[in-house]
Amino acid sequence: MWTCFVLKVLTIWEGTTNILSLDVLRAITKSRGEVLVAFHDDVISKVTKVSRVQDLKDQGHRVKEATLQVMNFVQKNPDKLNMAARDLAYSLSRIYMGALLLDHAVECGLIQTDTQTARRWCEKDLYLVVTNHNLGHYNSSEDDLSLVYQHYKA
Repeated sequence: MWTCFVLKVLTIWEGTTNILSLDVLRAITKSRGEVLVAFHDDVISKVTKVSRVQDLKDQGHRVKEATLQVMNFVQKNPDKLNMAARDLAYSLSRIYMGALLLDHAVECGLIQTDTQTARRWCEKDLYLVVTNHNLGHYNSSEDDLSLVYQHYKA
């Protein structure tokens, strides 16, 4: 006789990326930042291999710099993390994908398609949260309120 087990998975229907981004913040807060330290260490260990490869040295430096910039942003702007949660999560994922692509290219013998893919990915904006912070996107202002409440009548 067959026994049937039903595993119920509840889907998040609205704002999936925002909910997941807040979960990233929860994990960072709950671990008191240790999860970011582990992230940083893992990225750096993957990028270190690339420092010996002339074709990917610049991309490795970009990933390393992006990691340091994001870590710096989180440490210096705890008051802006809720507002920047989505961009932070995207930044962490872009950085990690860059590190994985670089690591893969080196581990697989620097095949042209692997190095080209890693190079192209690492030329993107890897630290969206820092870019948007520098553009002033996380500064609460009257302009922000007018964007939301224009023509609103109580």
